[in-house]
Amino acid sequence: LPISFTPAKRHANLYSDIEIKSQHNPHDNLRTKAKWGRKMDENWKSQILNYYRSLVAVDESIGRVYKTLEQTGVLDNTVIIFAGDNGYFHGEHGGMWDKRAAYEPSMRIPLIMRYTPLVRHETVCEEMVLNIDLAPTILELAGIPVPGSMQGQSWLSVLKGHPGRKSFLYEYFQETDRKYKRPTVIAVRTKQWKYVTYPLDDSLTAELYNLSTDPEELNNLFGNPRYVDITKQMKRELALLKKKTGFRYPP
Repeated sequence: LPISFTPAKRHANLYSDIEIKSQHNPHDNLRTKAKWGRKMDENWKSQILNYYRSLVAVDESIGRVYKTLEQTGVLDNTVIIFAGDNGYFHGEHGGMWDKRAAYEPSMRIPLIMRYTPLVRHETVCEEMVLNIDLAPTILELAGIPVPGSMQGQSWLSVLKGHPGRKSFLYEYFQETDRKYKRPTVIAVRTKQWKYVTYPLDDSLTAELYNLSTDPEELNNLFGNPRYVDITKQMKRELALLKKKTGFRYPP
């Protein structure tokens, strides 16, 4: 169920001359993929165009804030963090839209930080951080103790060259009204591997991906005898994270 994006009138015709290609290759093997996302929405091209058209207004707004900080002389003494709360599918994995799944287009979020005293210009950090790390990071920058109840952790140490977290837990619980046809999904991701489970739907098989060799997550390795050990390892890591975070199903 794709969301309708409505760009500002001044941007309504942007990118009309751009050819939008499908993210889904008809030759991709989707036998091990979830069934709910295999049908492309007939309006997918206009959805993608309007998505990017809408983002132009965001760019313009950020530009105005940036220019004001620059003109008032406080730019280099200001921490700028640009982030999102979720990724978004554009037809990947057989025609998926929206989010609510453990695949990379949904799981990964935008994160850009500018702070001259700490962040080198135009550098990319490959360590894993989460959106729940945002608040602890801001608190540490402000010199305020991070409450022990927060599950996130400041990423300032990562910017100083220290390693980040080795894994993290992903969870999505199906809405009770079933408006979105996505099942409950619990997953764990490391830098190289991802293990995905659908604990409340016996018709769906678990998934295991080597993100180093299969970044688009097209080759499900779960059940392959060659990957029994890594599967056991990822299961242990998932159980550990669930215990650490106090995981429980909603009522």
